[in-house]
Amino acid sequence: FIPLSLYVSVEMITVMMMMLVGWDLHMYHAESDTPATARSTIVTDLGLVEYIFSDKTGTLTCNVMEFKRCSVDGHAFGLPMEKAEPPPLNTIHEEKSSD
Repeated sequence: FIPLSLYVSVEMITVMMMMLVGWDLHMYHAESDTPATARSTIVTDLGLVEYIFSDKTGTLTCNVMEFKRCSVDGHAFGLPMEKAEPPPLNTIHEEKSSD
């Protein structure tokens, strides 16, 4: 049994936390004149984040799966892929000797 007053108190705290996110000056983006906006009530989970994965530019990676090719029962589907040829051996030898 959970008292109704406890449920109301937790909901009020969640709403206050959402308002505090919007008021936080460190979460304001000056270039686009955009404050942070809490769009859901899961602000209580923000303290549980341990890892944020990003690429070398610091932005989150967009994982897009694109169909390239597949073979089913000997029938190839998809566009042909161009294969790169390795450089001739004499070119590699000349590059090493010029260093």
